[in-house]
Amino acid sequence: YRYFLLFLVYLLIGCSWNVLTLVSIWDHYIYIEYHKDLSYLLILNSTLILVLVSFIMWNWYLALSGTTTLEFWKWYGSYGVIPFDYSFDLIRDNLFMIFGTQK
Repeated sequence: YRYFLLFLVYLLIGCSWNVLTLVSIWDHYIYIEYHKDLSYLLILNSTLILVLVSFIMWNWYLALSGTTTLEFWKWYGSYGVIPFDYSFDLIRDNLFMIFGTQK
């Protein structure tokens, strides 16, 4: 799960860098010449950033609560309310289980 969370964060950083690069060459002659293609990439990456932010927030919520997606939907489908106890010890333990070191 650690590698998946890191992959999502790195993908968000890469898409943000691409959008920042496209915005920085907004007035450059190459952007003006290939306006349609680069505008398409800008819109595509901006949309992907929005989707990634929501997906990252969902996965961090699951990581901090110590559940998987299947456990969440099983509990939600059965009871309709999620009774997560948010104590700092629980959050710290969940993060240590995901990002902790191995000997």
